Amino acid sequence: MKQSLILSFLVFLAAIGLTSCKGDESSPKTSSNTSYYFTCKIDGEEFVSSSESSVVSYAADFSEYFNIQGIDVMGNKLSLTLQSPTQIGTFETGDPGTPTQTIAAHYATQSPVENWSTRDDNGKGTIIVSKNTETYMEGSFSFTAMNAIDSTTKVFTEGEFKVRKL
Repeated sequence: MKQSLILSFLVFLAAIGLTSCKGDESSPKTSSNTSYYFTCKIDGEEFVSSSESSVVSYAADFSEYFNIQGIDVMGNKLSLTLQSPTQIGTFETGDPGTPTQTIAAHYATQSPVENWSTRDDNGKGTIIVSKNTETYMEGSFSFTAMNAIDSTTKVFTEGEFKVRKL
């Protein structure tokens, strides 16, 4: 009887321990615990920019192009390029009616070194700018990019960004 009671007590403690140790199941939008983020899924796999410095945009309203860039923990780089100054709206990548460098998306891996792009009609997609303030830009994106060397494609979905302007 005493062994049964002890066994029941141990099972009870184990059950409490297993149910109380659930991890945080929320999707990681932020990098370095900031309010800025740059995330998406690439062929179903999560891409999360690894540091605050990799999600900033530079020369946003003072140059010909607005570039959003993120680097993950493996060193893979994702960038979105829009014509500057950028307005709120929907922008199509790979549109033959716009200059190839104006609205584009680019992904580069470090190992092996490979590149996928929407430039030169190599892929199609959408970049949506939903908020554009003096200090940050926010929006979403999805696109398919092509590797010009081997014609493989990568699909980018559920893309979201809130990037700080420098």
